[in-house]
Amino acid sequence: MKDGVAHKSFNERCFGLRVRRRRFMAACGFLALATAVASGGRPAAAPSSLRDWLLCGAFPGMGGLGGNGHRLEAHLRPSPGDTERLNALDKRFVATWKEYRSPGDWVSLDEEGTFKDRPDFAWPRGCAYAAVYLSAPHETNAEIAVEVSCGRAVVWWGSARLRTPVSVTLRPEWERLLIKFVHPRVNEPGFLKPWRYRVRLRTPRGDPVQGLRYCLDDPLCRPPPGVPPPLAVLSKDLSLKVRPGRPAFTFLPDELLRCTLVFNAGAPSDASMSVDWRLADFEDNTVAHGTTPLRFANAPVARVALAPGSRPVGFYNLWIEVRKGRWVIRRFGPFGFAVVRGPAVPGPTPRKLSSSFYWLRPDDGYLEWLHRIGMVRNVGVSATWWTKTPESPEYKPGIDAIIARARKLGVELVGYLDGGWPAAMNPKLKLKPDQLFVWFWQPLPVCGTPEYERVVRRYVRRTVRRYRDTIHVWKTYNEIDRTPMPAARYAYIARLIAAEVRIADPRARIVGASFTKPPEAYWKKVVAAGGSTGHDAIDLHCYPLGPPTFAAPCNLSGWKVHGAAYNAVITETGGKPRPIWWGEVGARRSLCADAAAGQADFFLKMNAVGFADPGVEVIAWCDPMAEHADDFTLMHKGSGASPAVCAANVAAHFMDGRKARILRRDSVQAAVLSGPQDQLLAVWTFQPQTLTLDVKGGRAERIDLVGRTTPLKVTDGTCEIRAERRIQLIRAREISIR
Repeated sequence: MKDGVAHKSFNERCFGLRVRRRRFMAACGFLALATAVASGGRPAAAPSSLRDWLLCGAFPGMGGLGGNGHRLEAHLRPSPGDTERLNALDKRFVATWKEYRSPGDWVSLDEEGTFKDRPDFAWPRGCAYAAVYLSAPHETNAEIAVEVSCGRAVVWWGSARLRTPVSVTLRPEWERLLIKFVHPRVNEPGFLKPWRYRVRLRTPRGDPVQGLRYCLDDPLCRPPPGVPPPLAVLSKDLSLKVRPGRPAFTFLPDELLRCTLVFNAGAPSDASMSVDWRLADFEDNTVAHGTTPLRFANAPVARVALAPGSRPVGFYNLWIEVRKGRWVIRRFGPFGFAVVRGPAVPGPTPRKLSSSFYWLRPDDGYLEWLHRIGMVRNVGVSATWWTKTPESPEYKPGIDAIIARARKLGVELVGYLDGGWPAAMNPKLKLKPDQLFVWFWQPLPVCGTPEYERVVRRYVRRTVRRYRDTIHVWKTYNEIDRTPMPAARYAYIARLIAAEVRIADPRARIVGASFTKPPEAYWKKVVAAGGSTGHDAIDLHCYPLGPPTFAAPCNLSGWKVHGAAYNAVITETGGKPRPIWWGEVGARRSLCADAAAGQADFFLKMNAVGFADPGVEVIAWCDPMAEHADDFTLMHKGSGASPAVCAANVAAHFMDGRKARILRRDSVQAAVLSGPQDQLLAVWTFQPQTLTLDVKGGRAERIDLVGRTTPLKVTDGTCEIRAERRIQLIRAREISIR
């Protein structure tokens, strides 16, 4: 029997089609077995290392594809040519799954055909993926050992995430092996080369696995000939609906979920086609599932309604498969859903949890979404159009409609005055002279001239007067220390704007100017030029490159800076300290190996640190919901909510609006947040350890990342918890660490 004939027969028997020889071939002895059978001898000993792989990457950060959906890596089933887009700020990070055959046991990730020409990521870490599908003629126990030259490896066998060495059972049915490689320093030139790995597969006795087969195509996802692909899923208005195009939908409230899929018919009714759906909880346990047959009935589309039913508070993933018999034609998901407690009731203590969003539209449901999860402060209105050219047909101001909706929901808005043109200066805008709008469409008069001052004064005064019944906080400029504008010029503009704001509305507050660097870089020069008088609060943008601590709460994109450092510059010149705003905050999924759940953990830690800092007045999470693929969004319209949406609602209900007191700031990070009726302990550690808590009231409960509560055992006024790197929230009438 010739090798090529054997492979053709096997492929046609399993899949009903031919596959390129190098895409599906025998590994670890199957080729030797075919040769031995053809010659009439016994099978030769099989090699123990896998050399043929599907590779994808490299990606910046540790999150990798896990940021695209909670538990995605546990169920990802790639084939050659499939593309993956990383949810990162730079949307160029698109990678394709490609086949690679290593000449030796060690698979190098630095050679041609792998990731030799990867870009400079400017991230502290990076990751890549390798996948293969394995089976054996008979049920066989085996061990998988993964060795890496640097960094670490995360292994999934099927949907289970396991520690190496991995003990598995090989069967005639195909199973997926997925490995994620995390490199410690991808962004450094010449970083610790070589970056390579070796995967060894052996029996428990240490022998190679005889007859092992592998495949680089997903064996279950081969559409039969003549079956048209279904249309994509689109949602709107907090429910799933269907429209041709890319998948996109929004946040799930705590009412009944109804999902409707629309499929191209393209053929007569086929009773063998069906839709399988599965609803999984935060731990990926199935909580509801079902199968619905497709009935086209000579119509161009078939509609299928999925009703998993009401669910308790928590985070859920919806997985959908379109099948023809046992073959998977199309997969959808995971689609993330957050079931939350709804809006939080404000208490006597001022609340800090906020949102900063720059592209509001009156019809996108964003304000309702914020209201549901409790992030109702500091929502910015300025660039409210998706286009920068007034001539575009999509151009719609809509600010008055946004303000009316915000007033109805109780959402506080912040106005942005980083420029502006009176309508008389640009008749193409067709706006009222005092409507808010950005001014980067056309240049202003020369700064410092009488004409410039006249334009700015008129714009600011009329704008603030128009909206002073609704907007009481105004911002001046965004991340000014990243622009070429000299500090002295900004100080002049800030004083000019502040003077007009106070004339138009003496109650209004002015916040500026969204600084991103240590005070020595820009702020000190602004203060020296008299610009601090134009700031009632100092705005800092915080995008930490690692989890925050109570000792260093404000991390400006790598610079560990406390907000007090900015106030120190003012007090040195005899001025009074200002409140600190974290006007933009982000918890990047790329910084967390378990990306989606890690982001929720990061989110709660950052809030705990900000709530415990008396100098911080506002914690504004930037663009929590977006249509674009940003690394720090909590909700993405293409894949639904992330667990961080649940974490935001937890923070709104149980953490915000409480008086905070730091208990520990060493190896144990802990703070108590006190409310009118109970206290909440926020605690995490750098090394796992057991902590004893003193509890008054006889009851205590743990609140997890997604808002679920679990009672704790309290004995003689104490209880023990196992503290780890992930934050824990413990609630009791009174609580402290012994």
